[in-house]
Amino acid sequence: GGTGVSIPSVTGFPVEAYGAVGDSSTDDSAAIQSAINAACSAHGGRVVFGAKIYAIASGLPIPGANVFLIGQGAGGPYPGNPSA
Repeated sequence: GGTGVSIPSVTGFPVEAYGAVGDSSTDDSAAIQSAINAACSAHGGRVVFGAKIYAIASGLPIPGANVFLIGQGAGGPYPGNPSA
């Protein structure tokens, strides 16, 4: 097995660039949805979450194909990377 993916090396649509705070209390739903929508408009891409805790108060539809949610999680490297 590998060690997972290092988020700084993952290119895509970082949710922080769309206004997500990741402080576990601020509702980041709108910012995350904006990043998802940008990935959909680009005909796919990676929506990247840093090592934070994001509060999500509403559903997050993904209205397109080839959109991937990639995250490191608050506990460390993302263990589910199939290429790791």
